[in-house]
Amino acid sequence: MAVLKRRTRSVNFRLSEEEYELLHRVCAASGARSLSDLARSAVSQLIGQNGGPPDRSLEGAVRRLDLQVAELSRQLQRLAQLVEGDPHAGRSQKRDTA
Repeated sequence: MAVLKRRTRSVNFRLSEEEYELLHRVCAASGARSLSDLARSAVSQLIGQNGGPPDRSLEGAVRRLDLQVAELSRQLQRLAQLVEGDPHAGRSQKRDTA
């Protein structure tokens, strides 16, 4: 169980009606208990929980996953071409222009 720290400071800011509705939908979709919990979590991620720079490991992991998905997509496309009988499917797409 998490240790709850007493919170004595508050932050207040204004939103447009559209921003508020979007924030409310994000809150519901994320499973946050309240808008305050969602905002607190977002700020913690932004500034880093220990007051240092934010943890970029998630950002790097997502970037690596994007690259892997792109490579898998290329491989699936090549396999589909082989199954369909395309004679150029196994060859590199690069051609010498010399």
